[in-house]
Amino acid sequence: MLVLRPSLAICLWAMAIIPSACVAASLVERLGFAPDAKVLIINCDDFGMSHGENQASMNAIANGVATSATLMVPCPWILEALEWANQRPDPCVGVHLTLTSEWKYFRWGPVLGREVVPSLADEQGYLYHGCEEVWQHGDPDEVYRECRAQVERALALGLDPTHLDNHMGSLQTHPEWWRIYFRLAREFNLPLRMASRELYLALGAGDRRAEYEQAGILGPDVLIHGNYPLPEPDGLEAVPAYYEAVLRWLRPGTVTELYLHCALEGPEMQAISGSHARRQLDHDWLVSAETRKLIDDLGIKLISYRPIRDLQRASGK
Repeated sequence: MLVLRPSLAICLWAMAIIPSACVAASLVERLGFAPDAKVLIINCDDFGMSHGENQASMNAIANGVATSATLMVPCPWILEALEWANQRPDPCVGVHLTLTSEWKYFRWGPVLGREVVPSLADEQGYLYHGCEEVWQHGDPDEVYRECRAQVERALALGLDPTHLDNHMGSLQTHPEWWRIYFRLAREFNLPLRMASRELYLALGAGDRRAEYEQAGILGPDVLIHGNYPLPEPDGLEAVPAYYEAVLRWLRPGTVTELYLHCALEGPEMQAISGSHARRQLDHDWLVSAETRKLIDDLGIKLISYRPIRDLQRASGK
């Protein structure tokens, strides 16, 4: 005869009466939304990279539907970005941990300098162009020291960061360096940009969410990235329709992050990046009245990373 302990018997009885009983609350519910709410973070990546990037990101947050931005601390325009962030009553800026410097002429080096973290710098003293190069040359201890120094520099300059994410995925998708990402989140008690389990597996990165969550590190349930879950737009004219399709795809009961790279097109961005026209389109979509109306019509709830950070810190794990 099977004898149940009273607590277990009560739990099973409750589950029979109320299916959600004894089941951990979702992130959506813990943030105070209805269980079936569609909650969305819209993040402007590469904040501080250039003047055009800053102006577009600031406008998209102040006058559009963007809710968050992430600062590239090694880049030359961070002071403008920080001045704006530090004057806002609700700063919503995280740190975009940066180990790569991808453009041909517009480059930046590690904040610690080549002499301190030589494995992270190329022969000209700049961070490597891409992930494969930094993965080949980078020393894990120097990666940790540089990334920690980037957060500490942001703090020293007055930023109250809401979260951490990572430029070009150099930490998240590495088979070992993701632990550095995890370590920094714990040390600074900050949420992380996280991919869904499905996306991590599709990227060949395994399932890391369980370890993050066990340690009390929070992050979005779903990350819109590359061709996941929808194919990237084929041509500039398809960009608005792609973002509309993403909004319509959002799943009830999940927190999703959509990140964009928005910038004002002009001589500066045209000289930096071949993606200058797409970045202008991203900005234009973020400040469009039609975009705002669609979000309202679909009942999407917009948040920044700040309430997630507050929840993580209040949990005290």
